[in-house]
Amino acid sequence: MRNITLLLVCVLSFSAFAFADNDKPVKVEDMPMTAQEFLQAYFPKVKVASATLDEKDGDYEVRLENGVKIEFNKIGSWMEIEGHIALPKGIVSSNIYDYVAHNYKKAKIFKIERDKNGFEIGLDSNVEVHFDLNGNFVKAEN
Repeated sequence: MRNITLLLVCVLSFSAFAFADNDKPVKVEDMPMTAQEFLQAYFPKVKVASATLDEKDGDYEVRLENGVKIEFNKIGSWMEIEGHIALPKGIVSSNIYDYVAHNYKKAKIFKIERDKNGFEIGLDSNVEVHFDLNGNFVKAEN
C-alpha cells in the first residue's frame, strides 16, 4: 500500500510539471502584425532564435540571437525588452532617453518594462529609473 501511495504522489508531481509550461513554439509570421513590425523596425538584421506563445494568457516571448528577450502581449504590443546590449533608441519616448542621457551620462538602457502605470528602465549601472505613461520622471532606485 505504501508503494502505491508513493507511486501516486510521484505521478501527480510529474504531471503537475508537465502542465506547468504552457509555451508553444510559434513562427514570427504567426504573431500579431504589431509584434512583427516592431521586430522589423528595431531589430531588422537580428535573427529570431525562438518565439513562443503562452497559451494560458496569449502573450508571446521572442528571443533574438543577440541575447535580447522581448515579451509581447496578445495584441502584439511590447511589454518588456531585456538584453545585455544597449537597446535601440526610439522604443520609448525621446524625453525618457533624454532624461537618461542627461542624468546618467554614460549609462546604457538594457531593460525596458511597460505596465499600466508607466515605464521601468534598467540601466547597465544597476539603476532602475521609473517614468509615468507620459514619460515624466517618477523615481530612481539603486
